[in-house]
Amino acid sequence: MLSLKNKVIENVVIIGGGRWARVIIEVLCDILNPSSNILIYSPHNYLLMNEWILENKAEKRIKILRRFPISFPTHQKVIIANAAKDHYKSALMAIRSGAEVLVEKPVALNYKQAEEIYNFAKKNNKIVCASHVFLFASYIKNFHNLIKDSGKIEKIRILWEDPVIERRHGELKKFDDGLPVIADCLPHALSIISMFAPINISYKIIKLQIHNGGSKVNINIESSGIPIEICLIRNGSQRTRIVEILVEEKKNTLDFSTEPGIIKLGNKKISGDLNWDHEPKPLKQLLSSFLSGANDKQFDRRLDFKFGVQFSKLIDDLLRIYKKSQLKWIINSIESENVLNQDLVYAINELNISNGLKLNSNMNDLNLDNEIKTSLLKIFNKLLIYNKT
Repeated sequence: MLSLKNKVIENVVIIGGGRWARVIIEVLCDILNPSSNILIYSPHNYLLMNEWILENKAEKRIKILRRFPISFPTHQKVIIANAAKDHYKSALMAIRSGAEVLVEKPVALNYKQAEEIYNFAKKNNKIVCASHVFLFASYIKNFHNLIKDSGKIEKIRILWEDPVIERRHGELKKFDDGLPVIADCLPHALSIISMFAPINISYKIIKLQIHNGGSKVNINIESSGIPIEICLIRNGSQRTRIVEILVEEKKNTLDFSTEPGIIKLGNKKISGDLNWDHEPKPLKQLLSSFLSGANDKQFDRRLDFKFGVQFSKLIDDLLRIYKKSQLKWIINSIESENVLNQDLVYAINELNISNGLKLNSNMNDLNLDNEIKTSLLKIFNKLLIYNKT
């Protein structure tokens, strides 16, 4: 990995004020020259970010931007790591200001927005990149190298499970209540799949089933002629990350629930990466690659924004099925239930936030009496009719 310590990078701007933005900033502090400044733009969370800077005694190096510059006086790099719903607006703003831009997954909420970001960057002669961190994961590359000469891939299965809350990088991690698990986690799954076979989706073969109000989703697709099964779970019991590749009727698995994971080839078990403790981690590699590329105008193909655009197309198609299925599920559940169970609360919260319904957000203790049922059914039946048009 190329060192950035000797490269002249004056400023890096982070748009975002959440846990993941702070993780990125910590890595940047490690890889950048000490003279480089890190600027944070977070209009909704600048006070908390300022407290975090002071707690870490980093005020000399990390500073808060109260206003985003209309234009940058020098060659600028911007990393977008705010809420997914804000990626589109933030990317256009950064490109308009003259920056080279890295956008966290999902690059946008839909295919149209993703395409517009890409075209706007091209029009302004700027580079926009997509952040898919598992393309830089050594253990996935090692797994691929171990099976690539074994024969034809017959099937790929991915299980991706997250608990309600977990501690990651020293902070509590919680999912975005308004972002469906498909939009949140499928980019990870697709980037992993792309390391074993080109993403060439047959849109005639797409199946989706929702369970537990949408907190569990089973997806069946076909890419490059290979059947693919993906199971995405929120509100799970544990953190699970399993990739299973069937080659010549032999099952090969990578379980990286704890990195670097364990690779199983038949009865043989090996570490996902024996050098894991001594090598740069995936996020460090990704950020180094982006910053080096932005400096030298030589970009790593793993950062290609077209991946994000391509993934957005499939997510759009799946979300159309998902939204109708979720609304039918919630209508049937409200009609048959008398209390708000965990799955109903999950579905109501997601639909409330993603559609701007402004429902009572403190619904966990409410019983489903007739008045509440009638009100909710009216709202969700109306949404279902709208989604059918």
